[in-house]
Amino acid sequence: MRSHYEAQVFSVIIQNQYIEGKFLLETSLQVCIENYGFTWENLNFYNISSDDTVHSIPKDIYDDWININSRSHLLAPLFSPCKVNLISQKVYDYLITEHDYRWCSFHCLTRPGFTADSSHALIEVNYCCPASVQYGSLLYLERSHEEWKVKSSRGIYSQ
Repeated sequence: MRSHYEAQVFSVIIQNQYIEGKFLLETSLQVCIENYGFTWENLNFYNISSDDTVHSIPKDIYDDWININSRSHLLAPLFSPCKVNLISQKVYDYLITEHDYRWCSFHCLTRPGFTADSSHALIEVNYCCPASVQYGSLLYLERSHEEWKVKSSRGIYSQ
């Protein structure tokens, strides 16, 4: 069941974050919680439609996200059909140093963590443009009748 919902979440992320047709690292990001400035206890999200609402995420979604991303995973089997240009770490390391690719968009994702009933998901999305900015965001999604929507996001870094 996880892979069914993972594929749906990835599809929404590709559309919502304008990743379609861009470069995406073929392996998921490994989450190392020591690198973040937050823990589950202080991880809150503001509602996208209204800055007045703050969402606390359920502990099980956070734990699942940490657990599934304790190591990197190959993402290719979870993209069907593939709407991105999946690249290896080696190709990524080469392209970001090449002059002709300095304005290209490169993205990296974690695998999503889910609540026990798979009604909510948490995923990290990172963006890099060698000649411009880099940033990372955590996205909190909600599923209603097999349709996933980004409910909230939180920036985790910007350079």
